[in-house]
Amino acid sequence: MNSKQYAYKNRSVRPSVSEIAAGLEKKFEITCLARDQEKLKLYRAICGVIAKVMIIPPECYIVINKMPTYAGDVQAIYEKLTGAEIEWVAEKYCAQKDRVQNPHEWMRTTLYNSPEDMELDLLNQVLTDLGG
Repeated sequence: MNSKQYAYKNRSVRPSVSEIAAGLEKKFEITCLARDQEKLKLYRAICGVIAKVMIIPPECYIVINKMPTYAGDVQAIYEKLTGAEIEWVAEKYCAQKDRVQNPHEWMRTTLYNSPEDMELDLLNQVLTDLGG
């Protein structure tokens, strides 16, 4: 058996980026989140960013917040993300896309920080509503 046959036979051992992205699209129900084709394209791009991180061996480093971080640590956070966090990241991207120089890196970092940042954002909004 040559390497191509072996890889095809054992491809289920390690899913591809597109297979992971498709699974994430179902998990986050992005077709329900997206209100138009432009949003759907953005949600798919976000799922693609997550999928690319998920195939990296956990002991490798990737850059998050301009610092090397274990891929396994990033993957652990990404596995816990919800559709609400994906939607929040998409909204933040739309609001800042003119200032984003590297969308892939920006999304990777924002996704990593999204659980805490989203909570802080909501808390600030509540405090602003109470004060105003």
